[in-house]
Amino acid sequence: MEGIGLNFKLLGAQLLNFILFLFIFKKYMADPFVKFVQEEKRKEIEREQALKRAEELKAKEEEILKKARDKVLKEMERMRKEAKEEARKLKEKLMKQAKEEVERERERLKEEINRERKEFEKQLKEELYKMTLMVSEQALKKFFDEKKKKEYTQYLLESLKEIRA
Repeated sequence: MEGIGLNFKLLGAQLLNFILFLFIFKKYMADPFVKFVQEEKRKEIEREQALKRAEELKAKEEEILKKARDKVLKEMERMRKEAKEEARKLKEKLMKQAKEEVERERERLKEEINRERKEFEKQLKEELYKMTLMVSEQALKKFFDEKKKKEYTQYLLESLKEIRA
């Protein structure tokens, strides 16, 4: 085949060099490069997944915060209403107590006024009784004799006892 211009030794050496080159290229360049590319792809996928998880976690966090905020607001509203209701009940209780106290004081004053009025009436009757006796004595001295005086005085005393009772 030398006539064609093929040199088998040279062809064999080139083939051996090509196989050796292919083996070295594959072992030291292609496989590490493929591994590097695959590793970079895997890292990129992991980064995307991590980013997606981070976004999901952020969304969950925002949702949890919103729920917590809503819960706190509802609790605050409930506590405000509860406090308002307690204040209303306390106000009603205090108003009731004040009314009862005013009513008791009013009754006490009424009784005191009635007692003082009765005492005043009693004193007035006593004074009237004394004045009537005095006036009667003065009148009797001028107009009646001793016997008539006694009878009239007796009559007056009985009348006054009836009035007094």
